[in-house]
Amino acid sequence: MSGDPAAVVPEEFPATGDTASMRAEAEALRDYGKAHGRLAKVTADVDRVQSRADGHVLISTGIPAEDEAMNRAERVADAYGGYARSTAKPADAERPAVVTVYNVFGDQLLTRRVGGR
Repeated sequence: MSGDPAAVVPEEFPATGDTASMRAEAEALRDYGKAHGRLAKVTADVDRVQSRADGHVLISTGIPAEDEAMNRAERVADAYGGYARSTAKPADAERPAVVTVYNVFGDQLLTRRVGGR
């Protein structure tokens, strides 16, 4: 992926897509959080996860508009990084992912690289 990752990311979580697949991926991330006790609370707000063909991962959450929203979004992105490494094929495990986290209103909170070296 070249250029500024934020340049290809929608400002709001997409209203279209395979909802069943997005919810199943969100459930897998929540299950990962539960299996790693300290992450259960972090991943509990994850509603949908959309893995795009360009390698970008969009995460819709129930994070409200509050003072701690950015901190919570950072923790969700970090949890996704761990989840992605744990489910990746060995050749892909060290490849960083670009993750965008959205709040309960579908507004973008942050975009950043997670995982990799």
